[in-house]
Amino acid sequence: MLLSKKQDAKEQKYDIAKLIDILNLHGFIHNSFSSLSGGQKRRVMLARALAVSSELLLLDEPTTGLDPESVTAFYESLCAIRRQFNTAVLMVSHDLPRIFTYTDNVLYLEHSVKFLGSGHDFEKSVLCTQMMEHQI
Repeated sequence: MLLSKKQDAKEQKYDIAKLIDILNLHGFIHNSFSSLSGGQKRRVMLARALAVSSELLLLDEPTTGLDPESVTAFYESLCAIRRQFNTAVLMVSHDLPRIFTYTDNVLYLEHSVKFLGSGHDFEKSVLCTQMMEHQI
């Protein structure tokens, strides 16, 4: 947790400043939430979630509705957060091309476990090939 009672104020300020840097919140940190774009709102919500618990982050289709540039920025920020705060991320996503780049492991469920392994192994699998053919 970034705002842990176990941390002193200096440590908390450092972690929050790092999170603001990673999520690139500087330009609108004093704006009202309602005035933000969709991508900006997602980054603010991500920061709020991490302030409460930085150990595990649960995301459900976090990039839906974002433009391609914002999607890339979101995933890159997520990778930086994982490295900086050692955060585990469990994410539901249908964004197949990106899961190969931005994930360590893939769990594919369709009524039961169909695949569990690395993103690289999933990308090479017959299951992935079939899914990509149907997605296009």
